[in-house]
Amino acid sequence: MLKTQDVLIRRGEKDMKKKGISPLIATVLLIGFTIVIAAGIILWWTGSVKSFIDKDGAEQAAQIKCATETALSVVSCDPDEIIIKNDGTAIITAVIVRSTNGDDPITEEVDIESGEEENVNIGSLDLENANVQVIPAILETEKSVLVACNNQIVESTC
Repeated sequence: MLKTQDVLIRRGEKDMKKKGISPLIATVLLIGFTIVIAAGIILWWTGSVKSFIDKDGAEQAAQIKCATETALSVVSCDPDEIIIKNDGTAIITAVIVRSTNGDDPITEEVDIESGEEENVNIGSLDLENANVQVIPAILETEKSVLVACNNQIVESTC
């Protein structure tokens, strides 16, 4: 006849055998989750860095184009509009106009081909005895990034 102590020992042996499997499964699961999370972070980071590099590279290419192929001049200036001429070879897709009177700058979308002139409406700016700064902007076509050519600022008095 089995004694209670013998039953407990046998039950304990069974429990000890089962306990050995559980830590192994837990370790495998932890390692698996860690690998999956690490792979997700690496994929996200790689995509973020690639898009940042692509955008930054497009802006750098556009800045080079600004420095070498963009030039403009102010033909005339009155309180409602400025006539701007594209003296460079790049197409100017927008101009930023700001007044020295402290008004907020305005951005006007234009398409000025090389050698052409364009009227830019500046009715919202106060140009009474003010200097006007005109900044050309070009579109970097590969990534569709609009880049202001800050090194090509033209000043004029209206």
